[in-house]
Amino acid sequence: MRGIAQSVVLLAVVYSAAGCTTWKHNPSAREGIARANSGEIHVYRADGSMVSLVNASIVGDSVVGSSAMTGARVAIPLSAVVSTETKGVSGGKTALLGGGVLLGVVAIAGVVLIIALASVVATN
Repeated sequence: MRGIAQSVVLLAVVYSAAGCTTWKHNPSAREGIARANSGEIHVYRADGSMVSLVNASIVGDSVVGSSAMTGARVAIPLSAVVSTETKGVSGGKTALLGGGVLLGVVAIAGVVLIIALASVVATN
């Protein structure tokens, strides 16, 4: 029973790990690229369009990176960048995940305790 409980908790943590992040607004391209750490960054242009880049950097007067969709090299003039978004830890989602995992562990422990007590009562 203990192995099953550990497996359920591990599965919940691994499955929900992506739920602990969210896209966070960055007011400038430089700040966004600094936060992206070579990961994915959303670049919003003045024309209203959005481009997802990976491995972005600032080269001269442009944001340069690879398209997250196609892998093609993309260069966007800094003057055309309105804002950026990068993935960051979401405190609320992380707290909910932690609370959910804790609740699951307590529920499983309760079921195991009830089964153990029932077997003790049945043998007496």
